[in-house]
Amino acid sequence: EILYTRDDLDSVYLEYRNVHLRGPNFAEKIKPDGFKRPRYACCFICPLDCTIYYSNGIGPRSQKSSQNIWWYFTMSDARDAIATIAISHLIQRGIVPQTFRRKKHTVDPREETK
Repeated sequence: EILYTRDDLDSVYLEYRNVHLRGPNFAEKIKPDGFKRPRYACCFICPLDCTIYYSNGIGPRSQKSSQNIWWYFTMSDARDAIATIAISHLIQRGIVPQTFRRKKHTVDPREETK
């Protein structure tokens, strides 16, 4: 289950690790599936300890390839899966408190009708 978003990951690193995340901390890939529909993968490299986080099928909208890479239906899903994996690991390591909960994000009212 996806619990956190990419925005949450940015907040966690700023608040608990005193680091601004940047583009080089992420790698994203787009690849068409067998039906020529785009699929998305993402990984995150911690700028402090160089831990590499790969998506692992978190969330319902993902598929595992024959190379054991998890591909998502949207880039947002891929990013949120990575955020969930990384934040969960930081909680396990005691870097982020167990009480950490996702921030309330504002929603553009125009998006609610789509």
